[in-house]
Amino acid sequence: MVYMVISIRNVGTGLAVMHGWHVEVTGQPQQTHPPLEEFIAQTRDIYVAPGDIGFWQGALRDPATAQFKAAAAAVEAGDPMMLSILYGDWEGRPASDQPVRAAARERQVADVNGQALQRRPP
Repeated sequence: MVYMVISIRNVGTGLAVMHGWHVEVTGQPQQTHPPLEEFIAQTRDIYVAPGDIGFWQGALRDPATAQFKAAAAAVEAGDPMMLSILYGDWEGRPASDQPVRAAARERQVADVNGQALQRRPP
């Protein structure tokens, strides 16, 4: 299995609910967002209170899929991956039509502009 976890902070004034996610292996962060139909729906609700810190987690479990193979190979090689998280409010409305995106490379998580969001210990 390929497990993914990141820390998330809700800087908004309402309850944030993660609805789905999409991961892709890429050499460079893409400036375009994947189509909504390519997002994987969350199987359990993940909420983050306003002004609070929470986490997002997801897993690729089917080793026969191309997405699993690409992500597992990227982890082994230390290649970058792009994670997009689709979020909204507690009533199911999207907070935005633009998902949150983060790029993981080596031991650092960075946003699409390359600014460090979190450093992980070696």
